[in-house]
Amino acid sequence: LALELRAERLAVAGVTAEALAVRGRVERPFSAPAGTLEGGGTVLGLPLRLDLAARPEGPGARVERGRAEYGPAVLDIAGLLDPGAPRAEGTARLEVPDLAPFSALAGQPLRGRLSATAEGDSAGTWRLALEAPELALAGQSGSARLALAGERDAAEVTFAAQGPLARITLAGRTTLAIPLEAEIRQFALEAQGESLRLTAPARLRYAPPEAAISGLRATTGQGGS
Repeated sequence: LALELRAERLAVAGVTAEALAVRGRVERPFSAPAGTLEGGGTVLGLPLRLDLAARPEGPGARVERGRAEYGPAVLDIAGLLDPGAPRAEGTARLEVPDLAPFSALAGQPLRGRLSATAEGDSAGTWRLALEAPELALAGQSGSARLALAGERDAAEVTFAAQGPLARITLAGRTTLAIPLEAEIRQFALEAQGESLRLTAPARLRYAPPEAAISGLRATTGQGGS
């Protein structure tokens, strides 16, 4: 069973694709089905290429090979995707070695690079890391790193960002559902020789439309490291 989509120009919800050619194929559809999807085109001015191979597994699909390339960005995925499961099982990795080609999409000049990785297993344990060692946005340059490690609907969080004028670090734990409850164990902000630090864990609760912070105690000082 084969399907092919071709379009010289296609516009959907403000997204324009040109020279689009995508091919899908299903082998053994009535016994042991396995499918592939490949092709690409130009989307919003940047080249897009897709390469996917998957097969059914239980109520979901096992992605044996999955790659999407958009401009300089490359996303690789592999694992089990189950719409009924709270988390995916597998791995995903995104590499963007050059952000400049995405300036038009962002509506402002971009420079730098970033990477992201995600992992999940059948027990519900998962990890996510996002790192931008070089980043320039709206004329400001710096770096940032975000990491989450959790089980099901709660996660340990660490965050750090640094620019020419300030540095911020944070560590804590949060739920991932509403109402959201978080404990901020460490927080530090250093800017222009001044610093602000927590002296005890603070707790945040967000239950729309209300938000509350308790246990907030901090100290200020000079000569941040």
